[in-house]
Amino acid sequence: MKKAALWLADFVGEGEVFTKDELRETFPGVSQIDRRVRDLRDHGWIINTRSEDLDLELDEQRLVRIGGNVWVAGYRSPIKVNGPSPKQRQEALTSSNHRCMACGAAAGEPFFDEVLTIAKLTVVGSPGIGWIACCQRCKKGESLPSSKAEFLADYSLLTISEKRVFAEWIHADVRESTPLDRAWDQFRRLTEEERPGALYIVEAEVQGRRGRYSA
Repeated sequence: MKKAALWLADFVGEGEVFTKDELRETFPGVSQIDRRVRDLRDHGWIINTRSEDLDLELDEQRLVRIGGNVWVAGYRSPIKVNGPSPKQRQEALTSSNHRCMACGAAAGEPFFDEVLTIAKLTVVGSPGIGWIACCQRCKKGESLPSSKAEFLADYSLLTISEKRVFAEWIHADVRESTPLDRAWDQFRRLTEEERPGALYIVEAEVQGRRGRYSA
């Protein structure tokens, strides 16, 4: 873990991306090097995967912040570890359909009211109350407030069936994802290699050429 931390700090740097292959090439023969890197999160390091940052490929990770200097002799972590486990983190993101539970922003997409800013999700909460997905704006309390007039303007554009679904969301206090929502989110999480094939199927379906491709 100490060697991995030094490599990340000296050769990758904050804000930069590295891959699992680069890790394995740098530390050949080291058992579970991926896990050693994940352990750095317990020391204040922030390392995002595609679950938190959809700009990343499946094999990529981003070093967001360098934490404690674990390589220093006698180092003791000042971080009290009460964060979610990797399983809890993934469950929180999956259950929210990779959307912020506060404002509904989807990971990897622009905020509807701030199109130059991309939503990135993290998982917040505590072991006692549970974990939820949250965007960077809501986590900092920076989400832009809306108004009743703005709400009614957009609400008036909904169809009757959409208004019924919307009412169900309000009563449940959660946005239930539809097959359309889930298909879009799944497409967004495809790798660059998989997207062209999926796009061809979609276009063939829409244009009535279903028989010209194989599932």
